[in-house]
Amino acid sequence: MTLRQGRYLKKLELFTADLDQGVGGDYIYSGYQQLPGQSVTVILVKAYDSPQKNSISGWEWSPIDLNSGAKGKYIYMYWQIDGQDPAITELLFLPTDHNEPTKLIAIHTQVMT
Repeated sequence: MTLRQGRYLKKLELFTADLDQGVGGDYIYSGYQQLPGQSVTVILVKAYDSPQKNSISGWEWSPIDLNSGAKGKYIYMYWQIDGQDPAITELLFLPTDHNEPTKLIAIHTQVMT
């Protein structure tokens, strides 16, 4: 999820990379909470020509434009929560000078019992 002041501030673990670094936009960070039975299993970053008011059907989302304050596309982060599939356990955000998403790598780790 992306961060703006509000309901997600409590117990939120933040990634240290500014998602708008290098493109002249606002300071935008992503973070997460670990909640039992609510594993994020898929993340999608999608660019649009205009602002979006609703999530994609079947997806959770952050209504914050990841490209806020920068010129270019409107970029949003979406995710799916599933208690069955392996959770995404690591994310790596690489700052570039692009203002459109090029690649997102999510690492799934299964725990052997």
